[in-house]
Amino acid sequence: MGINEQKIKKEYKKSTWTLYAGLILLAATLLSLVLGVIKYSSSKNNVPDLETIIVEESDNKTRRIAYLDIDGCFGFASKDDVTLYIAYNPDYYYIISMDEKAIADLRNRFDQAADDELVRVYGWTIAIPEEAKAFAVEALNEELGEEVVGLDNFERMFGDVCLSVHPKEKVFSFDGFVNVSGGYFIASLFMLAGGLIMFFMGKTRKKTYEAAIKGEDLAMAEIDSPSAVCYEKSKTILTDNYLVSYSGSYGSVSFADIVWAYITRHSTNAVHDYDYLSVATKNGKLIGLANGSVIGKRQEETYNRHMEILNRIHEKNPEAKIGYSPENLAEFTQLQKEIKEKKKAGLL
Repeated sequence: MGINEQKIKKEYKKSTWTLYAGLILLAATLLSLVLGVIKYSSSKNNVPDLETIIVEESDNKTRRIAYLDIDGCFGFASKDDVTLYIAYNPDYYYIISMDEKAIADLRNRFDQAADDELVRVYGWTIAIPEEAKAFAVEALNEELGEEVVGLDNFERMFGDVCLSVHPKEKVFSFDGFVNVSGGYFIASLFMLAGGLIMFFMGKTRKKTYEAAIKGEDLAMAEIDSPSAVCYEKSKTILTDNYLVSYSGSYGSVSFADIVWAYITRHSTNAVHDYDYLSVATKNGKLIGLANGSVIGKRQEETYNRHMEILNRIHEKNPEAKIGYSPENLAEFTQLQKEIKEKKKAGLL
């Protein structure tokens, strides 16, 4: 096995590991969703009252489904469409938050409740906003007509979490799952996206290498010939008849099929970060290959390496246009248009 073939098989192994990494991420996605469902089911099937969560010794008090039986409530602060209320029952005072839909639902239930009947509300626990504490203290003291609570004993009166109240059907629905198991859900989305990208990228790349290794690509027979030149940093091999790229996916193009080749400069946020070669072929395809950093001292090295590849392409095919220009672009665009029209007419 020649040196260049070994390099290509090394890249083939990388594509295989990319595929496996994608599968692992997809498995982790499923595990994360299962853990999220378990957490949500546990919270849903064993719903405590807010008081139980407030007094328990735990660092896990938020994002849990809870209920509260209340006599009434009065608002003290609002932001956007959410209002904070002090809710009360014969035992204690609590802080709850409600949007307009939850407020309308609670009003309707109070209207239907008998005298002295407590109304049960459901929601999920959230941390009490720091900026709301002073308003809560002022509102309760004003309601009671005396100073019974201050910021120094706030948690002893209200605790450290409040209840984000919503209609029961919303709490025990997908919205409830997202709010209770949101961390698992978000992690699952990221892992799913990453897993699918890596899986299909690895699968596609692996397929290109497999075809080459099986001998389905004629260029493979020339990659270790004495005249073959390998530009390892660009992961490009020039044989007598082919340009071979093994950067990411495997691909080859015959010098005879190249009609145009030029250097493309890539920039991120107006900063020139790397160059790559663009090769246009007779069948209207534009292929990008031979990436190279242009940061610092590497800039001249990258440019010289790419120019050497372009010069070799021109040596192999003197009819190929070399370098970017509006005229070369217009000519290639016209070629693509003609190929497209021939395909429509069934001539290709």
